[in-house]
Amino acid sequence: MVALTLLATGWLVQHERTLQHRDLRRNFDFSLRQAANRVEQRMASYEQMLRGVRGLFESSGTLTAHDFDCYVELLQSGADFAGLRTLGYAPLRPDGSARTLYRAPAAGPQVTPADSDMLALPALRQAMLQARDGGGAAITPLLRPGAPGSGTEAGLALFMPVYAQDVPLRTVADRRAHLTGWVFATFRLGDLVASLYGEGTPGLELRMHDGASIDPATRMDAAGLPDRPAAAARFDAQEYIGVAGHTWTLWARSTPAFEQQPGQDAAQVIAVAGSGLALVLGLLAWLLVTGRERAHALARAMTRQLQGSERQYRRIVETASEGIWMVDADGRTSFANPALQRLLGCSGAQLLGRPWADFMDDAGRAALLADGDHGSTDVRDVRFSRADGSPLWARVSTSRITDEQGRPAGVLAMVTDDSQRHADEARRALLEGQLRQSQKMEAIGTLAGGIAHDFNNILA
Repeated sequence: MVALTLLATGWLVQHERTLQHRDLRRNFDFSLRQAANRVEQRMASYEQMLRGVRGLFESSGTLTAHDFDCYVELLQSGADFAGLRTLGYAPLRPDGSARTLYRAPAAGPQVTPADSDMLALPALRQAMLQARDGGGAAITPLLRPGAPGSGTEAGLALFMPVYAQDVPLRTVADRRAHLTGWVFATFRLGDLVASLYGEGTPGLELRMHDGASIDPATRMDAAGLPDRPAAAARFDAQEYIGVAGHTWTLWARSTPAFEQQPGQDAAQVIAVAGSGLALVLGLLAWLLVTGRERAHALARAMTRQLQGSERQYRRIVETASEGIWMVDADGRTSFANPALQRLLGCSGAQLLGRPWADFMDDAGRAALLADGDHGSTDVRDVRFSRADGSPLWARVSTSRITDEQGRPAGVLAMVTDDSQRHADEARRALLEGQLRQSQKMEAIGTLAGGIAHDFNNILA
């Protein structure tokens, strides 16, 4: 029995190591993809920032250097753009050149030459023409000091075209004909690369290369890892990242620290415990083999319960005869069940995001807004306007919705069609008015008859 338990323990140790390797591989791939996503998100934020600068020039007829400096200062104070060196504007001159007109900040080292014709520099020209023809952002290859088109510090330049206002830009020919210049951003290489990865994963070493090849000449993060590791890593992979029409390669490898993450020493624990407590480890082996399946079974059962609850909730909401109306803290519709859509004569797409106050008269709007502010659940008669303009009288009960911190997050309203009651009351009021009018006429007739009778008696 002990021998069988030891054999089982040995198999479990091997099995656990296989699972650990698979989990480590999954964690490694996930960490690499996560790092690549952070790079993509960071560069997307830079591109969005540059779109704002382009909008400034395309929407302004005249812009001074002071205006540009103030805009850049406000832009940089409101967000984290690590590695950003300068923002600039280079208009396209009649002679076909493009020299920097505005640059902020202008002092300090520069990634691109300050006064040169950018279109005459091959390293910059390719990105500028690519941005012009594509209408979007384009980034240069790695610019190193001393190379043609480079400034006094290593980095990259991101270009975006500026076009004339109110002109068609459907074709490449249109974009070339109506180009007025470029806005650009330059980035210090060291600060930029250091900010791209984020906090990273312990035990995961990353290296960024400009282009699709991995060699020392294309490496962007010069400090840190050697170009070729001395020892082979357990995991080694590459991720290609598209950045503004250019390709970067994110190379990653694991270190021994990556394999020492919590929960990765189970095989050693099983082996040590199995040597001294073979019989006990027999039971432990059974628990390890079946524990995961039990957890999966429990998770599947909980998932089925949640799905059943969701279906039941959806069935109740969708088949309810009352309208269910949820609005967010700004009073905009976040949910409307089919009954409410039928009452208002609008589809769900037409209601979603629309202020519910658009459908109320002034009295109903004031009452419901006051109820939402004070958390009241009183039932009120409110006059709504359907999509076709017809009135809808309804009884509305509201209750305030709060978030986890107890702050107001919106209002839940139950809407019941009350148009028939109001129509009956209006008809009853009309009939009562007609009855009163008839009684008045009858009284007048009786009075007139009495007067005539008295008058006849006098004549007689």
